[in-house]
Amino acid sequence: MSEAARGPARLTGPIHGYLGRRHVEAGPIWIDYHDSRSDGYEVDTVIQRDVLVINLGPAKTVFGINGGKPVELPVSTNMHSFVPAGTEVYERCEAQSTDCLFLHFDEGALADLRAHNDVRDATPEFRYQMVDPVLGGLARELARSIATGMPEGAAYAEYIGAALALRQMGHMMGQVTRPRMSTMPMSVMQVAQLQEFIEARLSEALSLAEVCDAADRPLALVNRAFRECLGLSVYQYILMRRIDRAREKLAVSDASLAEIAYECGFSSQQHMTNAFTAKLGTSPGRYRREVKG
Repeated sequence: MSEAARGPARLTGPIHGYLGRRHVEAGPIWIDYHDSRSDGYEVDTVIQRDVLVINLGPAKTVFGINGGKPVELPVSTNMHSFVPAGTEVYERCEAQSTDCLFLHFDEGALADLRAHNDVRDATPEFRYQMVDPVLGGLARELARSIATGMPEGAAYAEYIGAALALRQMGHMMGQVTRPRMSTMPMSVMQVAQLQEFIEARLSEALSLAEVCDAADRPLALVNRAFRECLGLSVYQYILMRRIDRAREKLAVSDASLAEIAYECGFSSQQHMTNAFTAKLGTSPGRYRREVKG
């Protein structure tokens, strides 16, 4: 394993070994661990190995394949993507406070896994934005081992990498069903962690379904926990935080109301105005004039 800080580089050749601070060779699998201290990166190349990407936290990326126009895409916790060898990829990711694993498979490695595990053939195809808490849990264990210097050895990383690949094949063949969400009540610590998740995604079109995925709980349990700890439902809490952020920006920024609305996660300027007025009894424009004198 090697560790080296690399600046944001535009990679146009092989990408394995260049996406992150830590790199592990585990048999036919090369693993890049892009942790929260890693620099951003930009990729514009044809992928030479099958790649499985697993995000352990929320992030944003600009992504495009096979000559398509790159677009900004939000990434959720436990989201994973599969990019087969030969795919033309453009991706730009800024330095971020989240962890991500890239698993690069040698030619024939996935076919060998299928053969040795009695898995029927599945044509590798591009898959993006699939959320799987089970796969995310395996990835977290692999990230933990890599971050602590691989005390279990490279064979352990290869074992987990193989399990991740087999799980991904199940997605391709439609054999993986969505696991049932936990019915256990949320702890105060879990509510605090979910608050951090919401804060990181506040400027995005964050849905209640995404919040529930992050909590691994149905909406009724999440709402109950938030009301007990914060006195608000999840929707009310998100709206309150967006209004608070808008107030902060209105007091110091000269950006237009429409820009501030977008930066705070409102769907439109009118949406922000309605929410702001209902909560504070004054419009965003009037509030700005009063605060700035």
